[in-house]
Amino acid sequence: MTTYSQNDLATRVLRDLGVVAVDETPTDDDLSDAKEIIGSEIAAMSTRGIQIWNGSEYSVPMEYLSPLSRRLGLSVAPAFGMPLDQAVLAIEAAERYLRQMNSQLPTGVVADGEFY
Repeated sequence: MTTYSQNDLATRVLRDLGVVAVDETPTDDDLSDAKEIIGSEIAAMSTRGIQIWNGSEYSVPMEYLSPLSRRLGLSVAPAFGMPLDQAVLAIEAAERYLRQMNSQLPTGVVADGEFY
């Protein structure tokens, strides 16, 4: 399975925002700022019940890269002077999508339980 590092994710967010071009490498300061915001946002999403995809915020599976970049870009953009008028609504929509990605599909297996 292809995975992406924290630097890869931060670079993707900066590219999606247009802060750096596809063929550019972000400056150390830009990368550091983006990684700080991303780390904070991932922690905050976890406290709101959005499960981290594989238990690691440092190894992002390929299927999460684009949706996660879109969600995190909404929080990173203001640090780079980009106003987002509808950010709250866009964040809610992006997080709904991430929650759907994390939901467990039904297995058809009956769950064991203890009754008192």
